[in-house]
Amino acid sequence: GKAAQLADALYLLMAVANKYRFLVEIVVESSLVFVGSNEPLQVTVKLYDDLNQPIAERTRVRMEISYHGEALYTVGRANGTSQEGHWLSTAANLGDGRYRVAVQPAGGWAMQVQVGIAVMVETVNAAGKGSDERNFPFLGSSADTYQALGVGDIRFKPLRTFNVSAAPPPALPSPRLPPLQPPQSFPPVGHPLLPPHAPLYTPPSSPPSTPPYTPPYSPPYNPPFTPELSLLTPPSAPPSNPPFTPPYTPPDLPPYIPPFTPPSSMPYAPQAIGSISS
Repeated sequence: GKAAQLADALYLLMAVANKYRFLVEIVVESSLVFVGSNEPLQVTVKLYDDLNQPIAERTRVRMEISYHGEALYTVGRANGTSQEGHWLSTAANLGDGRYRVAVQPAGGWAMQVQVGIAVMVETVNAAGKGSDERNFPFLGSSADTYQALGVGDIRFKPLRTFNVSAAPPPALPSPRLPPLQPPQSFPPVGHPLLPPHAPLYTPPSSPPSTPPYTPPYSPPYNPPFTPELSLLTPPSAPPSNPPFTPPYTPPDLPPYIPPFTPPSSMPYAPQAIGSISS
């Protein structure tokens, strides 16, 4: 930016003295302003004090708009005209440091290029009295109070400008939709599409030549019985010291005597009876 000038330092001193305000924002809404329209031009500004807070007390905002003719205000009020015939108005205090003017010409907007807007901020003391030194224009006004502040013949110096252009082309009409037709009835799914009013095919009521298929009987499957683990009783564990069992001893048996077998033939020797000793 530019280096600070003496006028900047003086402005800061006047703001600290509560005589000037800081204009921190200006919004010009002119989107609906064109030739022949009756929509208002809307201008809104926001002011802060030396403590960087929105200021709405002991402050008045006026505006000069370089347009001629009868003005109709929907926000703010008329304040006459300047020596150049410009609209002069007093903005409405909206609170929170915001001030607004909304105005349109009585006969509709006419084409004009570079319509200027100047903003004049004026303050009063605690007793409600103002003075010329408390008034400051952004950037210059042709109102009586500010004529002496102009440079040469240029008394009006706008802060913002806008154009009143030709009316926008009319919007093309939307194509007309054909009238709605009543819904057509269709045969149920599974039948071929037939001409309208044609009867649907109905199969004969005689039983089919082929009897319906009946699957063979299958007994229901019964899985094998599996006892629950909780019902099983594990065998008792063998004792840690089993009882002593003596080794087996067979009983005593008599000596073995083989059976008698007579000889197959023995020689026969007869003895004399008389030789037998007595």
